[in-house]
Amino acid sequence: MFDLGKALGPLIFSPATFGTLCDLLEDDDALKVHFQKWQFKSLDEESGEIITRPVSSLSAAFQERVEKNYRQEISDARLHYGTMMLVTAYTHLEDNVATFFYEAFLKKPQLMIDYIRRGGGDLTIPMNVFVEKDKDEILGQMAREQSAKATNGDISKVCKRIKNVSGFSISADLQDRASVLQKKRNDIVHEAKMMVLSREEIINSFEIVREMLVSLARAAQSLGIEIDDPAHLL
Repeated sequence: MFDLGKALGPLIFSPATFGTLCDLLEDDDALKVHFQKWQFKSLDEESGEIITRPVSSLSAAFQERVEKNYRQEISDARLHYGTMMLVTAYTHLEDNVATFFYEAFLKKPQLMIDYIRRGGGDLTIPMNVFVEKDKDEILGQMAREQSAKATNGDISKVCKRIKNVSGFSISADLQDRASVLQKKRNDIVHEAKMMVLSREEIINSFEIVREMLVSLARAAQSLGIEIDDPAHLL
């Protein structure tokens, strides 16, 4: 079964939670109140020990400099969390694609055989697996392994595999937007790039994944796979 409802939940609640955090971090009054309660550590010149002091113990000029650094740290944290949210969005996309292939390969094992042959893979099964496991366990293991492989690579190639397996075509526009999302994700993960992403860009990344999820559900539906659709997206 392709559980559309289960996969949809994080795509709704994760960006909503991120928006709540942004509301706090962008609230100037809230930051001022928190800064006044903030305490910092410093070296006591007489004892040589590290002590905790309230920010109110500083001179006005020094407080101003410290507050500037404090706000920069808040901004840096928001920047980092934003990039991780985009990575999270694409991770959901990969998980959903892998689930589609897994369900498709279980539903129609011949599709898995055809996929392996197209990719030049190995159809042999180790003797110990053949002896120790029954047919359903072997098919399940093969489906998990091949679904992971089918999910790897450029998203345009992945979409082509989806069409080859199901006959369902994902729109060119959605593929283009998913490709941009994938490139940003790869830049963050593999190049350690920090991107200045607006709240709208983060929310949009989850919207791309939601649209892809609906397309995957339709592709699964075309194969006769049972769909759980509590939100009536199909």
